[in-house]
Amino acid sequence: MFLNNNVVSRAVATLELDPENPRLIGFIENKALKKPRDILLTLTLNYDVLDICNSILSNGYYPEFNIVTIPKDPEGRKLIVVEGNRRTSACKILLKPELLSGTAYSNMIDKIKNHKNYKVIKDSVRKINVVILNNRDDAETYKALKHTRQTIKSWSPYTQGGYFVSKLSTGTSLSELRVNLNISEIKINQIQRVVLFFRLASEILRLTCWSPEERQFLEKNKDELKIESIIRLIQSKLFSEVVGCIKINEFGEIVHPQINKQQFKFILEVLTRDSHFLEGKSEGDFILSTRQENKGKLKDYIEKLKADLESTELDAPDLIEFVDDNHSDLELESVITTNESNSSIIRKKPRQWDRLLPKDIVMPSNSQKLESLVVEAIKLDVKKYPYSASLLARSIFEVTLKLWIKNKGLEKILTKEYKERAFDFNNLLIFANKNIDLLICDDQDAKKAIRQVTNSLLTSQKEILNLTNHNDISILSESEVSHIKDKLHTFCAYFLPRMID
Repeated sequence: MFLNNNVVSRAVATLELDPENPRLIGFIENKALKKPRDILLTLTLNYDVLDICNSILSNGYYPEFNIVTIPKDPEGRKLIVVEGNRRTSACKILLKPELLSGTAYSNMIDKIKNHKNYKVIKDSVRKINVVILNNRDDAETYKALKHTRQTIKSWSPYTQGGYFVSKLSTGTSLSELRVNLNISEIKINQIQRVVLFFRLASEILRLTCWSPEERQFLEKNKDELKIESIIRLIQSKLFSEVVGCIKINEFGEIVHPQINKQQFKFILEVLTRDSHFLEGKSEGDFILSTRQENKGKLKDYIEKLKADLESTELDAPDLIEFVDDNHSDLELESVITTNESNSSIIRKKPRQWDRLLPKDIVMPSNSQKLESLVVEAIKLDVKKYPYSASLLARSIFEVTLKLWIKNKGLEKILTKEYKERAFDFNNLLIFANKNIDLLICDDQDAKKAIRQVTNSLLTSQKEILNLTNHNDISILSESEVSHIKDKLHTFCAYFLPRMID
């Protein structure tokens, strides 16, 4: 990226705040931002915008603080502020203090208007200096380099991690993202650490165990959460040996192969309470902080966590509510039986539970998305929901192929051959069929079996997997779905065990 240093003067009214501002990631996830004013007020209420207003009122607007923008439209009539959203917000408030109406800071409206410098300042900020970059890509490199280093106002680790996560697309590794953003001077382990920070914070905020007061505290202080304390603990050798490994994989996703999902949530709740909510703690108790020098107390704490984990009643691994095959959903047919007191009762005849994937299938741990698809496939009854089973099977085929092609370093060959349609399901199948020798090198029998699967999906099963093109008159038959299920089993039996960190 070459930064254009030509400075132009633009009216603040033509500048729009950036809806993709990484500081807003947590609020975007909560769907709290619907209008431009929502963005301005969110920044004002959470990121010291009024301090900037007061500074400008007292000291004037410093023109050397250039605002960095990109064009919103080809003509450049409107600009999106990619750097300097807080300062731009302050200028907008100074030009129209009524923007604060109905907020906790509505009392500032009169204070701003009554300031001795207000009229002069208002005239001085109608137009401000901006730098206009060519496009969003240039802006992303600029932001990443500025706010993820020790600079004037670095983003918090939560915001840094959220920024990197927001730029990840399916199957893109953190190393590839680093190249895409042209930020080679930022070490990969720095990116991994802030991504882990953001992922853990997001998981904590999604937990349903918090009281309203606790949730309000966590939400309000998401940029100051003590996640570093949690990271230091879970990355210790002792924690990995006693409890299990929790880490970020190459695609920026949290993986915990020895810990099921409900256990993971239990651990996060305990660690969050022991680092944030310390009521009832006595002087000698272990406090989870970044200071973890006392190895004896640390060992006792981790072993107690493990004991609590084992003694607490948790559901089956990965929150799958397995139904026993002999006592699953019930048929409509009733059977009359008699109990010991000779009164007639009605019992329902149990039927067999026909899962899309078996309970004992190996869970992939290097892709959170694929793992969630597999979990759902284990819970889905193909006889009860044949259309859902067919679509879910297609998703597993498709995501697995994408990840495996990337894993084998064949993505460039794929995109060169099919260009913008490289990841269409049909093209993925054709590519896998043609390059089976490159995709599978360790098992000749598996090579034949996977080739048969891709051939079948490309021919007889192609229309079934694309249900919008399936025969509009005939319903999806049980034999058709059963055939898809068998192919999926063959496919997953080879790939899933090889997709574990």
